Amino acid sequence: MERDFRDKPAPINVPLALLPERPSVLDGAGSGWNQTGGMSIDIHTATVGEVQPVEVFDESMGQSEIRHEDLQVLSVVGHGSSGMVQKVLHKPSNSILALKVIPLVAEEKVRRAILLELRTLHESHCSAIVSFYGAYYREGAVQIALEYMDASLMDILKGTGAPIPEHILLAMCIPLLHGLVYLHKARRTIHRDIKPSNLLVDNQGNVKIADFGVSGELQSSLSKCASWVGTVHYMSPERICGGSYSFNSDLWSLGLSLLELALGRFPYSPLESTERLGFWDLLDFIVEEPVPPMPAHLSAPFAEFLALCLQKAPEKRPSSSDLLEHPWIRSAAHLDGAHLPNWIREALARLPPRGCEGDTERANLGSKGAAAITASVGSHLSR
Repeated sequence: MERDFRDKPAPINVPLALLPERPSVLDGAGSGWNQTGGMSIDIHTATVGEVQPVEVFDESMGQSEIRHEDLQVLSVVGHGSSGMVQKVLHKPSNSILALKVIPLVAEEKVRRAILLELRTLHESHCSAIVSFYGAYYREGAVQIALEYMDASLMDILKGTGAPIPEHILLAMCIPLLHGLVYLHKARRTIHRDIKPSNLLVDNQGNVKIADFGVSGELQSSLSKCASWVGTVHYMSPERICGGSYSFNSDLWSLGLSLLELALGRFPYSPLESTERLGFWDLLDFIVEEPVPPMPAHLSAPFAEFLALCLQKAPEKRPSSSDLLEHPWIRSAAHLDGAHLPNWIREALARLPPRGCEGDTERANLGSKGAAAITASVGSHLSR
């Protein structure tokens, strides 16, 4: 099935300006990263001091920054160890956005580096990537305005209490792979945090990747308040050991996420327990033990696809582009294009309502889309 991706949504009426092209202060190849996946940045050698402060913009570029005073908080729709996600109304455009609020105490130069990096990394033009609309620093927190999505695949897995069928995972995997190809080839960016809670859906049937390319400086600054364990479960063997890694480390994370969604539980968890393994047990399983066995109900092509993603030796793993040519992916040509959107809408309807407080304010403003706003963006922060 050749899927036509929806154009990148533009709920903000004013044009979004793009920063001039400049090298990122992050190393896209992944060299020099520490064991938590955060990159070592010399903030004093970054080019932050040579550019305009992020709070000021050239008028010729147009207004591009989300202003806090233009946002009305409707509800809190997600909590994580590093912050929260709010459902907000952007009053000038009468559009619903997701606002991620991450506490951060840092000097001004570091804050500017973080905001510059966020804007640089989120200037994406791929319909399989959650859109970014602006970032600012306020009252001790970095606040990131993002496209609003209705739920994560982890929300659906927990909310429905059942594994996701293989043909649905196949249809979902098409946009996910296109998103990874875009990040790896066009942006030269390693996601580093592919997991079911960062794979989001909306009630139009779109499947998108969230939270890519988070600044190494931001990650380092958050180390005192954020739990690395929430993400370590999906790290490839080379990453969890603290070694160097490259783009195909994301493919391990994708494979493990798909296997979890197909099983209905985390693959390394004991069958009789719903609790996650501790770090050292997980390290031993991922590095020393064989990969989890493939469930008998999976088709041979799907099992082979997962086995390729879950190669322990990174040099044996294919690239995201290679996987687009895999027979399991090519078999999607026979799928009904309407089946995935219908399945997602039915799954969303089964989730408990969340994040609805304050939606009446939006309805009072006469929004055409008020009736279409559903439960929540989901917990796409670390679990």
